[in-house]
Amino acid sequence: MNLLSWLQTTPEYPKIYWKERSSSRAFAAVGLGSPTSEAYGWRLFKPTKAPHWADFPSQFFFSPKISKEANTSEFLKWEKPAIKRLVFTPEKEEWTSLVEQTLAAIHKKKLDKLVLARECLMDLEEPVNPWPLVSALEQRAVNAYVFCIQPTKRSAFLGASPEQLFLRTNKTQLFTEALAGTRPLGEKEAFDLLHHPKDLKEFSFVEKSIRKALSPLTKSPLQFSNISIRKTSCVQHLSSQLNIDLDPSITDFTLLDRLHPTAALLGFPKRKAMELLQKLEPFERGLYGAPIGRIHGTASEWIVGIRSCLLFESTARLYSGLGIVEGSHPESEWNELNSKLKLFQGLFL
Repeated sequence: MNLLSWLQTTPEYPKIYWKERSSSRAFAAVGLGSPTSEAYGWRLFKPTKAPHWADFPSQFFFSPKISKEANTSEFLKWEKPAIKRLVFTPEKEEWTSLVEQTLAAIHKKKLDKLVLARECLMDLEEPVNPWPLVSALEQRAVNAYVFCIQPTKRSAFLGASPEQLFLRTNKTQLFTEALAGTRPLGEKEAFDLLHHPKDLKEFSFVEKSIRKALSPLTKSPLQFSNISIRKTSCVQHLSSQLNIDLDPSITDFTLLDRLHPTAALLGFPKRKAMELLQKLEPFERGLYGAPIGRIHGTASEWIVGIRSCLLFESTARLYSGLGIVEGSHPESEWNELNSKLKLFQGLFL
């Protein structure tokens, strides 16, 4: 069954597509149905009044009217759109200043880590159909959830995220992971990533933030797996996994409140990082870095909206971000932002 063709032609909204990270299984759903054991939803990174995020409520969960599942999907043809204007927010000079301000705050012991991001705004000749773009992403995605949320005809948020926030099975088993640090693909780069003090420091704050969030919720020992390399289509990251037992009375919403945003998405400590981020970051993240979830029976899975794109009318916005810690350098971090956009190279850029 061609799920993407079905989503492209069906007239009902909202529409959502979800392809699993570790298999070829994919799900598609449309419309607002009666409550069932299947549901989809999201929370914005933080509430916003930005007009290009207007079709996405701050928090929204729904059971679909119609849902379908398939293991394979035919591909749709994507044609690169004409771009009239491309603008980075922040531009490179402002980015350098933001990194320097962050490093000054870290030096003064105000916080340990801050995740700064960048928006790449493209004004297009005309609106584009999101579903061929999703198809093109699926062809190149490696170790990634491919997703698309289309709440209205004029808006869609889509991407190929390598990062799981958490997976919950049988109400009581919780799986989560730490993901941080970035290098281009290559064995030498992987070795450097596994042994570089700056990247290991950045990664340690992610594990620390998850421990702090989950320790009050379980009597199980919090023991992460050994650090390994997670390869995606364009870059590779440090990764470790954590499995714990939960009381079944703990809800997904409690887990979202405690886990999101982790230090991989915001910084550490959380409160101080949010205060500085609100002061420094010059655009609205919306669903970038935000939790997006699928609930099915007694299981639920939540990912974060990175390696992502917002389509709104005749614009497209690409997002990339990274962690700033002691030892970060504005120039190399700018280059890392660019490396994370290679997923969209040839599709827009």
